[in-house]
Amino acid sequence: MLELVKYREWTETLGEDREWRIQVFQNGFLARLHEVSAEFSSFVITKDYNRYFFFVDNVDVPRLRSGLYSLKTPVEAIVCESYGRSAKEALRNSTLCVREEGMDEEVVTIHLDYDYSTRERMWWKNISRVRTTAQRVAKASEGVWHYLGGDNFVVFTNLRGLAKAQGELSKLDVIKAGVGIGKTAREALKGSAEALKKLRARRDRRVEVVHT
Repeated sequence: MLELVKYREWTETLGEDREWRIQVFQNGFLARLHEVSAEFSSFVITKDYNRYFFFVDNVDVPRLRSGLYSLKTPVEAIVCESYGRSAKEALRNSTLCVREEGMDEEVVTIHLDYDYSTRERMWWKNISRVRTTAQRVAKASEGVWHYLGGDNFVVFTNLRGLAKAQGELSKLDVIKAGVGIGKTAREALKGSAEALKKLRARRDRRVEVVHT
């Protein structure tokens, strides 16, 4: 996790006409974080724009950390590395800067999106349905869900979590799930995209798994 220390206090120094400045910084900084994380086959997500979380299984963490510290920030940035038996636990431990050590394992990504072969055109309702499904799958798998844009959501978990989520995945109707399994988060996401491509060619299936 990368945390911007006293970020709220910094935003309050920008004056009342500040929201556009904040958005410019947040979007630009997140873009740079994606560039750095992709270089090391990681992936970054955020929940509140002063904390950014990276999935670092089988990643060169010292080099990634060095790349993050090299980025220009308006306030102090700190990086905390931790471990958990689930993605949810690892995220919580990193937020608390709890130093936990464990073995790298494969990353599982479950990419969920709406099947537009149906006639339903209420896109806001579709997005809400996919988000609700992602939340259920994340809870079942002890994973972490993230919004990718449009009606696309992804759940990050591990093989144990994937096994626990089978019940939720078996309930899918108008939502499809491309499951990617890889050594790193970037590889897993690539597998998810490949799995979704296969699903689009086969309308009789709702779940596809690609192990990269």
